[in-house]
Amino acid sequence: MPSSSAHFVHFAVQGDDYNTEAMRGSSPEWNYRKEIEVIMDDEFEEEMKQKYFQFVIFDDEVDIEDDVVGIAKYFMLYVEPT
Repeated sequence: MPSSSAHFVHFAVQGDDYNTEAMRGSSPEWNYRKEIEVIMDDEFEEEMKQKYFQFVIFDDEVDIEDDVVGIAKYFMLYVEPT
């Protein structure tokens, strides 16, 4: 990442959006912690089994068309194969 730009990470949980503070540097370390209360119902459990949890890194200083720097995805809940 360009060291002169400020970057932040965005993610969403159950329809609520969260953003880290924007940081500069070629390898920023956000060390972001957030406790999120979730409603663990059947719908959310099924969503956790089927969908990725996604973090999107944005460049805060460029046009919105070019602002995505990277995306990290992982499954929210591991389901043991049967």
